[in-house]
Amino acid sequence: MRDCPCDSKAGYSPTMSARFKVTATDGAPLQLAALRRSDQPPNPWSQVTDASGCLGVRWIVAAGYRTIPLVLEKAEYQPVQVEVPTMEDRCYAASLSRVGAMQPSSVVALGTEHCDCEMFTGKTVWPEK
Repeated sequence: MRDCPCDSKAGYSPTMSARFKVTATDGAPLQLAALRRSDQPPNPWSQVTDASGCLGVRWIVAAGYRTIPLVLEKAEYQPVQVEVPTMEDRCYAASLSRVGAMQPSSVVALGTEHCDCEMFTGKTVWPEK
């Protein structure tokens, strides 16, 4: 990417930092909503929301990326995508609609001072054998 101040040869490691509060359209928190990069195949493990619908992540990303495309998804709900800027702490509120609902899922950016979730909330789950 052009105009990026990062340089992997200099040992620079940019990060993507985001917190999410995920609810159903009725406002109920959604547990086990999974977050992943939308530009890559799904991993066998997932980072998912906790019982409060919260998930906070900080990932090291390749130098040169200005934004990271993410998707929040949960079975029986419509997924929602968001582009998260690198090198900033961001907060989002996502509302997931049931599959077949007329209202699409949505996500809005919030100021970090209005964030309901802490960093490093949620959990990592592995597929069952």
